[in-house]
Amino acid sequence: MLPIECNMPELSRLRKPGAYTPFLLHQLIGAGKDFPATMASYRRNFVRLADKAVTDYCDVRDRVLLQIAESKRSATDMSENGRFLYMIELTNRLEDCLITTHRLYRYFAKIKSDPSGFSMDRSFRQRLEHPSEAIRAVRDLVEHVDDDINRNEIVAGQSTAPSLDEKTRTISMGAVTLSVETLARAIEHLHAFACDFAKQRYTPSGIYEPMPKSGPVGT
Repeated sequence: MLPIECNMPELSRLRKPGAYTPFLLHQLIGAGKDFPATMASYRRNFVRLADKAVTDYCDVRDRVLLQIAESKRSATDMSENGRFLYMIELTNRLEDCLITTHRLYRYFAKIKSDPSGFSMDRSFRQRLEHPSEAIRAVRDLVEHVDDDINRNEIVAGQSTAPSLDEKTRTISMGAVTLSVETLARAIEHLHAFACDFAKQRYTPSGIYEPMPKSGPVGT
């Protein structure tokens, strides 16, 4: 289905500078020296994937806008210069975005349960976790669609890849749907957590705390 309007929330502000840039800077000045090894690995992948989820989402939105602009070209222009279809690339980016966001939730579950005890605000954690099941349902269908097709669980007329409705408010695949707003807010919360997590250090007394702006202290 070709989009006729873009109602996807704008997240491009999260790309500047992103989560990974300050994380790399803090590593260069020694912020990660005493981080528990497992949590250091979680953090390295989490902040990278948080930026990737934002990029994937913004790429989808950009292609929606390009497709809408394409539909407004004149018939003469199209006949003279050809027609462009951005939907395949849009679908690929959307699929990547869903898979990446689900991976972030899996890392988040491991981070919050790690024995080293990384504390986080309960209300923020609940806001962040709330959409995880809806996102997981679409992601699971993406990962196992071949089996669903084989079992005739995808019926005629249902999408076999994640797709947007024409007003770009809903993502659907098979019989499963997900609000674009829900996905956008989930990415926003996950990215906020990544930015905070990227700036933490682990003290000799065994607690996590924000990195002093002047650099590592007491490490």
